Amino acid sequence: MEFQRTRVISTGGEQQQIMNHQSTGVYTNRYSPMRLDWMEWISANGPYDFHLSTSFVRDYSESVARSHFNYFIHRLNQELYGKKYKQRGFYLQGLVFMERQARGAIHYHGLIKHDDIFCADDNRSFESYVMNMLPEIREMDFITKKHTGRSVFNDKGVKVDAVWYEAGIIDYLTKMVPLMNGDSIGILGAKGVEWGDVASKHV
Repeated sequence: MEFQRTRVISTGGEQQQIMNHQSTGVYTNRYSPMRLDWMEWISANGPYDFHLSTSFVRDYSESVARSHFNYFIHRLNQELYGKKYKQRGFYLQGLVFMERQARGAIHYHGLIKHDDIFCADDNRSFESYVMNMLPEIREMDFITKKHTGRSVFNDKGVKVDAVWYEAGIIDYLTKMVPLMNGDSIGILGAKGVEWGDVASKHV
C-alpha cells in the first residue's frame, strides 16, 4: 500500500507554538487542528502491528544515526524476506519518527505496518528478529567504509511492542507536532527510511 498524501495547513497557533518552543523550550499542543490532521493521516496509512523504539550507545549526528538505522532496517529485511527482498517487493513498511532526548541525543520510534508474515506460524517473533540483529550492527567509519567493532544500539534502549491500541500510540508519537518536519519523520520502505519526503508533501 502506498502512503497517501494529504495537505495540512499550519495555522497561526502552530506557528506561535514553534516560536514559543524555540525561545523557551516549552510548547502546548493538545489536539490542535494541525495535530489532528497528522493523527488522521498516520492512522489512514495503517494498520500497524508494532511500535519499535531504538536508542544509540553514543551521540551520533543526524546523518550518521540515519545511516546506522537504515543499515539495521536493511539487515532486518534480509532476515525477514531474504537477501533479494527489494526485487521480490517485500520489505518492512511504516513510519519512523526522530526525537531528541533532553541532552540532545537522537532516538527513533517506528510504526511498523501490518504484514501477513507476522502472523505466520513461526517460532521467532518480530521482537526476536530485532533483538537478535542488534549485536550484528556495528559502528562503521563512513570514510574508510570499515566497521570499528563497537556496538551501535543500546540494548536496553531498544524495545518492540505490539500495537494493541493504535490511537493511543499515534497520540503519543504526535506530541511534538509543531516541530514535525522532513527532518523528524520519514517513510519506511524499500530503500529504508526516506526523510524529507513526508513533510514536504504533507504541509
